[in-house]
Amino acid sequence: MPKPSCGAQQFLQSRAIKAAEKELVVDTPARQSLLAAGAATKLLRTHAEIYRQGQRLQDAFLVLAGWVALEMTLENAARHIFDLALPGDLLGGWPGHETISDHSAECLTETTLCVISPANLWQLGDANRSMFAKMADIQSIRLGRAHDHILNIACRPARSRLAHFVVAVFHRLRGRLPDRDGDRMPLPLSQVQLADALAITHVHTCRLLRRFREEGILRLSAGTLEILDHATLIHEADFDPSTAAATPIIRMEAVRAS
Repeated sequence: MPKPSCGAQQFLQSRAIKAAEKELVVDTPARQSLLAAGAATKLLRTHAEIYRQGQRLQDAFLVLAGWVALEMTLENAARHIFDLALPGDLLGGWPGHETISDHSAECLTETTLCVISPANLWQLGDANRSMFAKMADIQSIRLGRAHDHILNIACRPARSRLAHFVVAVFHRLRGRLPDRDGDRMPLPLSQVQLADALAITHVHTCRLLRRFREEGILRLSAGTLEILDHATLIHEADFDPSTAAATPIIRMEAVRAS
């Protein structure tokens, strides 16, 4: 499959923007310090809003469990999901920068958050100077992911968009590309939400999913996506793992939400 011909491709895929994920993962002591800085742990139901577009942001939120959609809504009520926050991701406010959010954060599943106040983030930074550098790296990774998302919806046909989206999410979850038929992953997005993430209509999304299923490439059912033909899916996706951060900035294997 030919690569996108969009003139901005070289800039959008800049490796200078997409930082090397191996060097960015916060170590266990720093992770525990971040959790200790949390003022509270919150359990939110599916579809609950963590914060909304236009809201003044102060607290930061560390995702301990669950999936969160980051989305923007236009004046005509059109919605676009531009990113997903997964366990280990940090979102919301940043120390020293009280801002008005340009997007909303909605729980796609039941979600557990660690709420961290700006004051506690500052104290953590004073005690562990490398933490602020890690936070800057988080922003770099997000910027790289945003550029990849722009390239995907602007320059790829709908079929390749869906394949690229699936492979990118799989890579974030597993830290690798799909390498065998039968690979599975959770994908708790409705077809409407998936359409919002791909910038296509719900009807078009339904047709694409049906075609992929009929061609034996992938199957999405009850929030689980099964990859039936990994080689064809990767070929359709045109995904470059060398420019993508695979795992979350903060590893969550040892975390148990209480």
